[in-house]
Amino acid sequence: MATALVMRYFVAVLVVNLFQIVWSTTLIAMRYHGGVILGADSRTSSGGYVANKVARKIQKVSDHIAIMRSGSAADTQALAEELLLRLEEMQSSDEAHEVRVRAVATLLSTMCYQGKDSLSASLICAGWDPVDGIQVYSIPRGGALMPSSSFALSGSGAAYIYGFCESTWKPGLTLDECRSIVLKALALASAQDNSSGGEPVTLNIGTPAS
Repeated sequence: MATALVMRYFVAVLVVNLFQIVWSTTLIAMRYHGGVILGADSRTSSGGYVANKVARKIQKVSDHIAIMRSGSAADTQALAEELLLRLEEMQSSDEAHEVRVRAVATLLSTMCYQGKDSLSASLICAGWDPVDGIQVYSIPRGGALMPSSSFALSGSGAAYIYGFCESTWKPGLTLDECRSIVLKALALASAQDNSSGGEPVTLNIGTPAS
């Protein structure tokens, strides 16, 4: 009887872990002269099972700001929904000023830190605002806020392409050069990382001057 109960317990744990939808993924945000390119793969995994081949991991939160999500799909979706609600409150109380990229990234960082013991989430926030210009922030699990003057990576595929991105990025990249590097990086990650794959998706956020 005891053996049967133990076996049922381990089967239940296995099923829960198997069907926990996780974005083991590759995310990249790279700056160029005049903007930032955000890129992501589109595969969502549940253990060794591909749960979704066309997942959307890039989400715009304003006309000039976007976030990218990796980790638990449920956790990151909940964070994104809560972020949008808080941004609506901020904008309704101060309609004269456009939301700044750093404010969005800081808010996300605070939310991740507050839930650091229960959330599985790693995010990137990038965009442009008229005060601070082009910005890229990485928010790894735990809630640290890490600005970057070049590029930010996240997800299980990041380890495979950091060296490539570091060697190919340079100040003053054009839009086409930057997009080409991002797409190449996503292809390299998908070739090496079993949890990354599907169709690559990119989003360009440029300054009004670009």
